[in-house]
Amino acid sequence: MDAHDSEARPSSRIITRRSALALPAAVGAAALAPRVASAEPRLGAAFPGFSAHDLNGGAHTNREFTGRKRFVVVITSTDASELSRAWLDQAEARLGRARGNVHTLVALDLSFIAFDGIVRSQARAHTPQWRWPFVWLERDGSLARALGLPNGNRLPWAYVLDAQGVVRMWIHGPVSHPDAPAFWTLLTT
Repeated sequence: MDAHDSEARPSSRIITRRSALALPAAVGAAALAPRVASAEPRLGAAFPGFSAHDLNGGAHTNREFTGRKRFVVVITSTDASELSRAWLDQAEARLGRARGNVHTLVALDLSFIAFDGIVRSQARAHTPQWRWPFVWLERDGSLARALGLPNGNRLPWAYVLDAQGVVRMWIHGPVSHPDAPAFWTLLTT
């Protein structure tokens, strides 16, 4: 087992009526517990603040995630790109190509390996052109840090955000995750 195996275990979280009632107690307990690495965009909280550039070079922030329900997939490793593509294909099959409802955040830390133009060029070569405005990429590690996600994880994070930009469910794993049906139901209802 290598160092990535322990980081690459699928997991998920969803807010239900029962978990919402237990949330205040859980928050208190969490404040006393030691901090462990987890997906920072917390259930019931607004998606963390960040800024990033799309594949066309346009600037974006998390404030754009308000106004309607969104699907967001985040990768922190190029090894997760195929798994994220499977999430995107499923989201598009369920939502259609509803412009602005499906986003990809590419949060890499390649600052000492590749120049920005090279990374964006590679991403454009593997992304349909109509998706370019919805793929937001930073290669300097700043996006992963803003989201509180570990760099280099082989599994993508998939999020359902409500119209206020609040995280309602997340899955860290492949589209075949056992909680994916609940995820899609939450996204499409």
